[in-house]
Amino acid sequence: MLTRRAAYEIKVTEDIYTPDGTLRCSAGEVVDTVTTGADGTAESKPLYLGKYEITEMKAPDGMVVNKDAHTAELVYAGQEIEITETAASFCNDRQKARISLSKVLEQNKQFGIGMNNELSAVTFGVYAAEELTAADGSVIPADGLIEILSLDENGKAVLKSDVPFGSYYVKEISTDSHYILSDEKYPVTFAYAGQEIPVVELAVNDGKSITNEMIYGEIHGMKKDEDGKALARATIGLFLTEGTEPILTTVSAEDGSFSFTGIPYGEYVVREIAAPEGYVMDEAHYRSIIRKLDEKTGLNGAALPIAFNSYGWFLGHYRYVEPKAFGFNRKFFNDSTTGEAEVIDVIRHEYAHYYVDVAHLERYIGHSRRETSHGDDWKWACKMVGADPTRCHNNSDSISKKWSLTDAIAAYNADDVVEFDVLAYLNKWHQAPVDSETASKTLTRIKERNPYAYYEIGDEILHPKRGFGIVEDAIPHDYWTQKIYVRFEDKSDGVFDANDICKIVDGVAVIQVLCHEIYHRYQHYQVNLLQAIRDNSDTAKYANLLLLDTAGIYENESSNYISPDDSAISYYMYSSQRLERDAEKYSNASVVDYYEQICSYLESN
Repeated sequence: MLTRRAAYEIKVTEDIYTPDGTLRCSAGEVVDTVTTGADGTAESKPLYLGKYEITEMKAPDGMVVNKDAHTAELVYAGQEIEITETAASFCNDRQKARISLSKVLEQNKQFGIGMNNELSAVTFGVYAAEELTAADGSVIPADGLIEILSLDENGKAVLKSDVPFGSYYVKEISTDSHYILSDEKYPVTFAYAGQEIPVVELAVNDGKSITNEMIYGEIHGMKKDEDGKALARATIGLFLTEGTEPILTTVSAEDGSFSFTGIPYGEYVVREIAAPEGYVMDEAHYRSIIRKLDEKTGLNGAALPIAFNSYGWFLGHYRYVEPKAFGFNRKFFNDSTTGEAEVIDVIRHEYAHYYVDVAHLERYIGHSRRETSHGDDWKWACKMVGADPTRCHNNSDSISKKWSLTDAIAAYNADDVVEFDVLAYLNKWHQAPVDSETASKTLTRIKERNPYAYYEIGDEILHPKRGFGIVEDAIPHDYWTQKIYVRFEDKSDGVFDANDICKIVDGVAVIQVLCHEIYHRYQHYQVNLLQAIRDNSDTAKYANLLLLDTAGIYENESSNYISPDDSAISYYMYSSQRLERDAEKYSNASVVDYYEQICSYLESN
């Protein structure tokens, strides 16, 4: 390795005499100092024949001094050689950093949390705080993830990557479900510490252990007798899911209410452990319903806590912010007049909110309130999980009207329905009136399959004006919508949005799809250019230019391309790729431009 700006000392190792007997240099005498140039070499002044020792006194910037002394000897080379030469070579190691951290989790011995290898769920990410350039010329972008750190059994972690000088930050990526995930960024600066230090020790958070706060909540319930009246003085126990002894106990109040406060996040069982005897909620039944929804959607809602509380007028609740959880109204669920269909629809209603959250279809505003929480995205999620998107459940609805199995979930669970007024249903959803013959055909098809799943080629659809048609092609527009190309019985065709089959999509959608695919072709040309530059020896040096970085991203994503399938999560990952984001951005802008040009043309012609 060539070194630059390194300084060396040349010293005599034994007395040097010339042939006439004159002492020219004494042992230990420094006869010259040299400094390397840009090419990493240095040359001494003319020296007498003899033995010398060369020692590095100053290492190049960023390097560790080489303390190994090298010997050299100048010997007589014959009368024809005016100056004889010898050489020594030194190699310097680059100064490196050892970034380490320590993690401690709060323990709760009463609930057995914090001493069961919870640290194994904790990971940290080491990120570049600024754009950095490595020794090989590669660029690490600002906020680029360098390495994910996992903890050992003692809560320690050390960065393995060899990083250049620069600014970094460490942030927690994941933690155990009982704890609040921290969003704090811990800055770390790796600067040159002098030539004597081979490894710079950098302790995150000034060497102090990083801690997490445990998630605590409350559990509320209501105790009633067989007639639905409040029952006081019932002893209620809080158990671990597999525990036989209660962790906490409480007694129901005069109004039948009871609660447990300061409870760590987790799954528990609440049951009566002492008279007076009464009704106990069968939580396992409702959890099984959510597990069935898991099987249908591929989500993991069954793993979330389910709280049976009193939410005032709300029959169900989904918490969007951490700790995420389902909540259901105990009074409604325990009411003997509540039908099974009502309960199922409430659960599916809240599960649709969870689907929206996991698929990132909406962004929450503030704490837990969401913009258009019952908007189009939620209605689409309802169709995916089998909920009725026309209902917003609350106690006032349940007081004024009790639902039947037929009208609760008929449209989305045809196999479970005794009879279904499909005509009324279609007229409610479609802008144009639907005749009874069309309604009869629709009922037949509803019973055959779920018409609100993602459309495939060959599917039959119903349009209120054009009647029945066959799907000729179906193109994903993004991770929650779909463009459907339909040929109708009258031989006409059209382009539709899968979320609203009544709305005909005009030529704008066609232009958008064309522009999107044209940009993919442009991206392909960029990748080809990068490969050509890299493969040519004359141009290979330009391959790391910043203007080619985007082409490098396209190349990597093309090799590891994520294709969408029927899941919303898959569409989210697909649409998050730089290839798709850039193509969508271009197509959206181009549509506006082309639309204005077309309008201008039509006005003048």
